[in-house]
Amino acid sequence: RWAMREQQIQQLILARLGAEPGLTLWRNNTGAMVDARGQLVRYGQPGSADLLGLVSPAGRFVALEVKRPGGRQTALQRSWQAMVERHGGVYVVVTSVEQAVAELEARGVL
Repeated sequence: RWAMREQQIQQLILARLGAEPGLTLWRNNTGAMVDARGQLVRYGQPGSADLLGLVSPAGRFVALEVKRPGGRQTALQRSWQAMVERHGGVYVVVTSVEQAVAELEARGVL
């Protein structure tokens, strides 16, 4: 059985939620690369969610961690989730566009 990659799921979620009034959502890249001098350069916040956003008018913070079905969060991702929630933000782990919409609706974001 063919399963979508996380990146494909992220793109579908961005396409669907990008049309939602009052929600601005973007891809959050993290990782590392070697620069032209051969130096390792890390970027992004380790453990941060795949998709980040803001909800108007109050600017509520939203984070979506996208996983393939059966995928699990890392310890760093769980720690980042706890930080977001401690500050009043919305953090959800989703495996599909439908789940992303449902979770954000349940939390009053959409």
